[in-house]
Amino acid sequence: MGIRGLTGFIDKNQGLLHQHELCCSSVVIDGNNFYHYLYHACHLQCNFGGDYDLYRTDVISTFQSMKECSIKPYVVLDGAYTVDGRKLKTSLSRAVSRIKFVDSLTNGHSGQALPVLAYETFIQVMVELGIPHAMCQFEADSEIATLANRLQCPVISNDSDFYIFDVECGFLPLDYIDFRPIRKQCATGNTTNAFLHCYKYHVDNFISSFNLERSSLPIFATLLGNDFIDASAFSTFYSKFKVPKIVSKKFSLPPKMTKVISVLHWLHTQADDKGVAYLRDQILAYIPPQKCSIVRKLFDKAILGYTEVNTFVGCDLYHYFAQGTSSSFHASCDFHSYNGKPFPTWFVQAATRGELTPHILNVIILHRVILLTQMESLSLASSYNASFFLRNIMYAILLKDDCYFSVDSKSEDSSHLSSESQSVSAVSESIKFQQDTSDSQKLLGEFKHDSDSEIKKENYEDEETNLSDDQGDKIDSDKSEEEISDHEVMQDTIEADHCASLSRRSNSKANIVEEYTRANKQLKKSVLEISSAIEKYSLPGLQDMSSFTLEQKREVLYQSFGAVPSSLKCFPNKLKVFILCVMSWIRCCEPKVTFSQMDSLILSVLFLAARRELKARKRKQAPKDGRKNTSKEGLPVNLDMLSDHLQSFDIDLVCSQCESSDLKSLTANLDKYHKTAPSFNRTNTFNSTYCHVFAQLQAILVDACHLNRLLQQPVPNPKLAELINGTLLYNLTADISARPSPKLFVSMMFSEKDVLSPLQGLYYRLCNFFVEEMKLAAFLVHPTQARGRKKRKKKRTNERNSVLSKGSEHEQEDESSGTQEVEEFSEFAVNNKFGLLMLCD
Repeated sequence: MGIRGLTGFIDKNQGLLHQHELCCSSVVIDGNNFYHYLYHACHLQCNFGGDYDLYRTDVISTFQSMKECSIKPYVVLDGAYTVDGRKLKTSLSRAVSRIKFVDSLTNGHSGQALPVLAYETFIQVMVELGIPHAMCQFEADSEIATLANRLQCPVISNDSDFYIFDVECGFLPLDYIDFRPIRKQCATGNTTNAFLHCYKYHVDNFISSFNLERSSLPIFATLLGNDFIDASAFSTFYSKFKVPKIVSKKFSLPPKMTKVISVLHWLHTQADDKGVAYLRDQILAYIPPQKCSIVRKLFDKAILGYTEVNTFVGCDLYHYFAQGTSSSFHASCDFHSYNGKPFPTWFVQAATRGELTPHILNVIILHRVILLTQMESLSLASSYNASFFLRNIMYAILLKDDCYFSVDSKSEDSSHLSSESQSVSAVSESIKFQQDTSDSQKLLGEFKHDSDSEIKKENYEDEETNLSDDQGDKIDSDKSEEEISDHEVMQDTIEADHCASLSRRSNSKANIVEEYTRANKQLKKSVLEISSAIEKYSLPGLQDMSSFTLEQKREVLYQSFGAVPSSLKCFPNKLKVFILCVMSWIRCCEPKVTFSQMDSLILSVLFLAARRELKARKRKQAPKDGRKNTSKEGLPVNLDMLSDHLQSFDIDLVCSQCESSDLKSLTANLDKYHKTAPSFNRTNTFNSTYCHVFAQLQAILVDACHLNRLLQQPVPNPKLAELINGTLLYNLTADISARPSPKLFVSMMFSEKDVLSPLQGLYYRLCNFFVEEMKLAAFLVHPTQARGRKKRKKKRTNERNSVLSKGSEHEQEDESSGTQEVEEFSEFAVNNKFGLLMLCD
């Protein structure tokens, strides 16, 4: 959740922390905090789309440091957003802020926007290292505290809620942990032990420092504000008393944090023997009568969120990590589909194991997803438009069992939805947040607090409704079918129970999914109707998934990408999804992919593979060319086999057959593009279009990984850390695009020898594969053509200035020559392996 201002207060008063040597212990790690923290703490570039290979290295290094210190990590991740909707406002506000961060970054300012494939990369590394991990059904904070108390170990996180949770063995803030192991000699003097230097917080220190009762800490956190209730709800309470100056001077804090001291002082002045109910009534006495009932309800919910740390709400994580038995897998009362249908057993188990993603859970439980903006051009359409066809299939699978058969019976409620036979229709809908948001959302609408964010909702029929962050969830009376006052919304929310709320939601969102994504520099809400997609495709539902064979699931995945080329079988299984994503990227990308960008992608993949191979040889201390004539299994291999299609597209195998000198030549030539981020000035400006093109590839990759996980991975997900490095892609694209002869430059990157190396041969085969299978000549814009058109345009302008009467003739000639050039380009001999070398002639 997060408590407003508490982290800053602790940072300013580090006497509440004490030094600690972490070793020979278990720890429970807040996974969502952890994977965000590691990316930014290691100072990795996020301006160009994500350096996932370096991220993987840092994650592995961190877990190895723990292993060296005999620390056993248990990583617990968040699941879906809560069904009461209290996170919706916070999530939308963060999505708007992310758009501002991206705008700031693309204009040369500093900022951070976590790359979208970081989560998938983090999960893949944990699976690779065998790190115990689990995903909660909803928010994980209380589950983490419960697990830590059962394991008798501390919690690692940056979430300020853990300053309030009663964690028996303490809380280790991530910002105060040095993950570089320190060695010290044992008392015996014969051996040395390693530990991580950190600072530990314990709730007892906080209580004793302010002479508080343990039971008053949840009240302290609630008064400061959290996801349940905003601090502005207690504005009248704060205005009634002042803190003595002598109390305020005891602690170091800026003026904006005086609210923390105010709350602590008030709690300190209350009688020790009074319970939570008495303190709550004291606070509510200052609240206006018309708002008192809803504040009371939200207040009680917030208090309960901090005190229930003795039992697991969803799956029993303690037994899951200890035994992994089927008895530990069970769904909580809210963990079901949007219309109340229980999930099949395999789905609950896959979610707990982290084999599914929060994105999938949000679709089936809430019918709502928020697509976070990538590093892209904000003047162009959202990068997620390129992967729309994959989300269409995923939504249809998730909603098939739950919603499809209820569409006919509720047609009058969904008459405004499009019935056209298209895969997914985006239609207009009034924003009625009272149907699926919490009391907190409405209360925040009443208590207007400062915000500079505005979320703008559009639809494909050009009807718009504005959502303003400073007014909470607001109903636009001009667009909605009926007007509902704020008072009516609050009373309806207070009196309605869970079943009634569920009934209202099912009537309004039975067969649709709400997507929040970027439109220019604003956040857009699109309502997607999916019943036609369910009718169009023969797709399994969640109940049918376990009865589908591996081959059937694989067929569903392949058909989701459209026509699958027969030559896809030439690629190893671990590359097939990536190759399909690249092919879809070429078809769907706007602006179209250029040869420079395609060259950059292939070169970067080969570069990363060559680096891995060199590191593997160094670890095994093999001779330079010791692996030249052997495969990974050590069996003799004929190098002539590299021409065979069954092996020639296996990048790792080809690298294992290369001489070390060839691998070193490629890595040495491209290393500067990989290590150094570009610097920009007036002449060399940031090109957001490059990032936008590759952002669309990442959007396709992330949605392909989601769909593949939902289908229980009939084909392995691509190892993203082996394929994508945003800095390398940007640098290569910028340099290749500026070269007069790009293909000559690319060939020089491999080797200066006249003999074609296996790695260079693989590069040409990959180029020819995409040209042949995807008909790239119809999709790609060749850079030399663009330069030619510019020259012709300039020439044509000069001729108009000199002889106006001949202008039209020249224009007709230019158009005819342009048409001839396109026709010649479209007749390019795709069967010629080395034909690409002649494109720039």
